Amino acid sequence: MSGTPDPAHLPPRWTWNSLRLRTMLAILAWVALGIGGIWFSATRLFAKHVEAQYHEELEVHIVELAGLVQVGNAGRLSLIRPLSDPRYLMPLSGFYWQVTLDGGSALRSASMTRGTLDERVAHSANILHHVEKGPTGPAITYGMVRPAPDGRFVHFVIATDQKLLDATIGAFTRELVVWLGILAAALVGTGFAVVTFGLRPLDRLARAI
Repeated sequence: MSGTPDPAHLPPRWTWNSLRLRTMLAILAWVALGIGGIWFSATRLFAKHVEAQYHEELEVHIVELAGLVQVGNAGRLSLIRPLSDPRYLMPLSGFYWQVTLDGGSALRSASMTRGTLDERVAHSANILHHVEKGPTGPAITYGMVRPAPDGRFVHFVIATDQKLLDATIGAFTRELVVWLGILAAALVGTGFAVVTFGLRPLDRLARAI
């Protein structure tokens, strides 16, 4: 009788009961969980950071705007100089400001060649914000009021298009997905190689048995 084992009686390498397949499925599960966790946490942290940056920038600009506006005779509003951010000078750039005096004149940024900003957000001495309709779509809108010398209130409103924030987050997410896809493929390929070549001694052991 020959000592060579019959291949028909050897356990298949990639059946549901095989160690290789179970190990590979475990690797796939951990890669999926790890990549999914990285994607979720990275996108959330990036979105939170970018949103905070946008809101901080708008707060700085509305305070700057309030310091640049003067109320002259007969309630005439004037601007000492343009805001430091040149995007408020570019038509329909997505960056807008508006200043109105109760029962008086109004000033608007050069970027706002059409439409208006909703001044109802500017009803408090504290800086408040909402997402309102802007000249080019939904906009993150900040507002506050300051008293004029004659006792009337000046309403300061400044806004940035929501789509600009969404585009920044979307671009980061797409790039992240590409890199995570490459990382996932590398991890799965490495796992497959380890399972294929690392378990070969068990094949020899099976043949010996």
